[in-house]
Amino acid sequence: MPSAPAIGFGQALTRVLQFSAVLAAEDQKPQKLQLSHWEKMVEEFFTSSATLKLTLWKDNQRVEAKVFEVGTPVLPRFFLVTSQSGVKSMTLSLDGARERLVGPNQAIVQCVSAMWTYRYRNGYTVTLRGPFTAYVVMAPNATQNGAPAQSVTPTSFMPKIDHIQFDSNLYEKHVAVDVINGNRLDANNKTPLVRSAPTPSPTINGAGVQPAPQPQPPQPPPPLQAGQRDDERWEEPRITYERASIPAEPVNAFGIPQATMRCLELAESVAQMADLMSYSRANEVGPLDTLKQFVQRIRETPMHPQVPFIPEGMSAGPSTHSLYTPTMSSTAPSSAQILPATIPQSAPSTSSPASSPDKAKGTPQQTNAPNPTAPASVGSSTPSMANATLKRKGGGGETASPTTTHAEQSSSAAKRNPRKRGRTTGGN
Repeated sequence: MPSAPAIGFGQALTRVLQFSAVLAAEDQKPQKLQLSHWEKMVEEFFTSSATLKLTLWKDNQRVEAKVFEVGTPVLPRFFLVTSQSGVKSMTLSLDGARERLVGPNQAIVQCVSAMWTYRYRNGYTVTLRGPFTAYVVMAPNATQNGAPAQSVTPTSFMPKIDHIQFDSNLYEKHVAVDVINGNRLDANNKTPLVRSAPTPSPTINGAGVQPAPQPQPPQPPPPLQAGQRDDERWEEPRITYERASIPAEPVNAFGIPQATMRCLELAESVAQMADLMSYSRANEVGPLDTLKQFVQRIRETPMHPQVPFIPEGMSAGPSTHSLYTPTMSSTAPSSAQILPATIPQSAPSTSSPASSPDKAKGTPQQTNAPNPTAPASVGSSTPSMANATLKRKGGGGETASPTTTHAEQSSSAAKRNPRKRGRTTGGN
């Protein structure tokens, strides 16, 4: 297969302008009302997979918009319905358009301030303004002689439009003056003409005739003030109509004919039902049975929830399994086991001389935590006592029960401190 010629040096822009020239022709009124005419036009200028995307804003306000995207099968119907709505010609104005190469045998035409003008038969002219984008590719033109694409000559390659996108930011409506019906009141704008009176004969039937009175010259208007003179100097002349009437607007709030809007909405709905229609053809069932089976198939399809992806080295966060354990085993600490751990917090401030001999003898002291090897029951409130506690009881002469609360230890320490200070004072 021969290689396609290069593109990107003005071929794409020229092809778009040729497409605009076909739309602007006004001498093909009978042909424009036939679907076959638009099918030939689409086949000549568009590829088999081309799309047209339109964005329309309501009432020129950035509040509500509608986006339509139709394919090649709908394009002939789109242009036909538009012509049947009273449009006699359409024109694309691409001022400042640029063409650049974006891929092999593919170019893009962009215009920031494009105008798509619709001229109606009732005298209206509607202009849609916004950015325009067109993708043009080099495709084999094998439709002339019906030859396959593999046997075409290099000269049979033609640039064709693969995608058009037009975003209408605003639209303007104009009406021709000739279609305005009514009595035009413009007599005041013209200077009245005065015919010169004929010279009377001196006598008619022997009787003198009084000459006709001369017409009085028009009186000048009263003098105007300085401000009014400036306003009238820059005021443009206006034309007044009595009981004027103009044709109804041929477009809706989005700037296109209502029939064209309906065609686009219907095409969009059909595109969304493509899966349903394919299912009907594959199973060879009617519309109602197809709808029932298709819905039942969707219901029976299992819905698999998506598991969130957790990167390696990161925690998944707390879950119900980590927050709540199924059972409370006997290894859970009881209230009695927690108390001895809080007793040593006051030990540095309540040290007594009785504990110093034990340290010299190497007597083991009570640890901060209970003995982990000693079994403890959940229902018992008195834990087992270590052997070091028994030795401390015999050597120190004080009873240090592990069940003594923190309040009792602090009160006993407060009682011993005055006796300690008293002995030191008495010795001195």
